[in-house]
Amino acid sequence: MNSLSRRFLISVGLMSLVVTILGSIGAFVVFQQELTNRQISYLSDYVRERSSNIDKRFTNLSNLHKAAGVELERRMNHLSDADVERLTDDYFPAKGDGTRRSRDDLFDGHLTASGRWVYGIGGFLSQADTASIADRRALTAALSVVSDFGQAARSEYDNFYFFQAKPTRLVMFGPDRPDRLMFYRHEAPASLDVSKEEMAQITLPRNDPPASPAAPTCSA
Repeated sequence: MNSLSRRFLISVGLMSLVVTILGSIGAFVVFQQELTNRQISYLSDYVRERSSNIDKRFTNLSNLHKAAGVELERRMNHLSDADVERLTDDYFPAKGDGTRRSRDDLFDGHLTASGRWVYGIGGFLSQADTASIADRRALTAALSVVSDFGQAARSEYDNFYFFQAKPTRLVMFGPDRPDRLMFYRHEAPASLDVSKEEMAQITLPRNDPPASPAAPTCSA
């Protein structure tokens, strides 16, 4: 009798243990599934938010690019030939090697006669003596546009620039660059050619049909 009772109690105990183990496993599986679902949901929300932010960033960049192009054209139309000659000499002094490069104080910080604070600018003009009045008009107007738009968008984009690929002529706003734009301001060879660089390739008509040849290009 005692043996039967003992067997019964053992069987009940084993059954309880099995039920407890199975219940624990079931609870763990349910918890794990819930955790997985939450993680998937969180990642999905993150991806959607990230995609939305990227789309917004590119939309803002496109709008900034278009606005800069319109403003560049407006400022070019208000520059006389005499203004262009004077500003070219002022902004981009000749360096004796066929190039013109921006003055150092345009990067370090310069208060203009009209009270505008210009900073973070680096400019490089190769084959400067062959630049037409139209080219120089675009470059002198671009300096003020690049400065104004670059400063306004500094929190979103780390540089903003205007360039002509061949021959290489550019004006760049990049005050936070660790190189302080020294390459363009002082170190670049007179023969510098950026026509094969990515920044030139992506603005070719076949790669960017809506782009305007005279419009500044900005990069994030």
